[in-house]
Amino acid sequence: MNGFDSHQIRRLTNQKLFEQGDSFQGNMPLCLRFSLMEDCNLHCTMCQRAALPSPCREALGHAVLDFSLYETIAAEAFLYAQKVSFEIAGEPTLHPRFKDILALAQDAGVQVEVWSNGSTLSEPLVGQAIRDHCDLLVLSVDTLDQATLESIRVGLDSHALIHSIRDLKTAAAARPPERPLRLTINATLMKQTIAHLPALVREAKALGIDEIVAGHIGFFESTPADESLFLHKNLCNYYLEQANAVAKQVGMTVSLPPLFVEGKSSADLSLFRCAWVNHTAILLADGTVIPCCHAAARFRLPMGNVRQAPLADIWYGPKYMLLRQTLEHHAYMPCCHDCVQNNPFMDVRQSWSLESFWKEHPFPLEDPRW
Repeated sequence: MNGFDSHQIRRLTNQKLFEQGDSFQGNMPLCLRFSLMEDCNLHCTMCQRAALPSPCREALGHAVLDFSLYETIAAEAFLYAQKVSFEIAGEPTLHPRFKDILALAQDAGVQVEVWSNGSTLSEPLVGQAIRDHCDLLVLSVDTLDQATLESIRVGLDSHALIHSIRDLKTAAAARPPERPLRLTINATLMKQTIAHLPALVREAKALGIDEIVAGHIGFFESTPADESLFLHKNLCNYYLEQANAVAKQVGMTVSLPPLFVEGKSSADLSLFRCAWVNHTAILLADGTVIPCCHAAARFRLPMGNVRQAPLADIWYGPKYMLLRQTLEHHAYMPCCHDCVQNNPFMDVRQSWSLESFWKEHPFPLEDPRW
């Protein structure tokens, strides 16, 4: 006996196929990202939802992922997945069956990841679900300065958030070493938060946070233009260097954007290979499957809907296959040009914006080749 069960063998085979580049020969998604809710209980100043035109917001509505549909997807795809993540659109912890959703994923043997604004962690059922069934909790926290954080993430009680983090770290210490609970902070960098970054690193370490991941603000026409750090490159570089120095001093793991360098401000798409379309599927609360988390993808690039077809039929369907072939030949969709995973130096403030995009491409829009 080699010590592997049938689930592990399928996942290892899936991983091997992906590593060999056989993206379409037998593998299902390695990662499934769910949007459990379209609603959120906060009103963050940088949220992309504010940039959507009213027809798009109306189309999103108040969708909640049906638990029976989730069970169907789990039965089909969790055998092959390595990670299941609950994130993308609304606040996932608001789902009425949040604990059951996490428990099902944990029972399937996948890594369970939750992205949250942290506002509901003090609620008993939510806290219990995280403590019992989550492997990685990613908290959207841009600074630990109370006034600044609450002015950005409107509706958040920062004191309650800190208290909840301490409680979770206490609970994490009691978990078996083979199944740790990791806490990560995902910070949005902008003019009003960049000076707080070194202190965030130091204070997060003191709280027991395992890692900080930071990225530049996504710029929409509804976002104050002056917040983009592409307008404050020297300021940004200074505090990035300070934050990296603090991280080294206190032993904190950080993933920060590179420093701005002259001549590094435009995308070189010839060097870019999108891995999302080969290993990740995103499932929205209404059942729509999209290939990436770009704000326009849900309307520009819907691959299908799991209410109407099995995930495997969508994953291997003509839309996904055409998209993969298109990207393999470096013929990119408009939204690829301002993908921060493609080019960390890209000034999305100066590229096409969501609102301009919708004005030029009325809702709904699909490529006529579909």
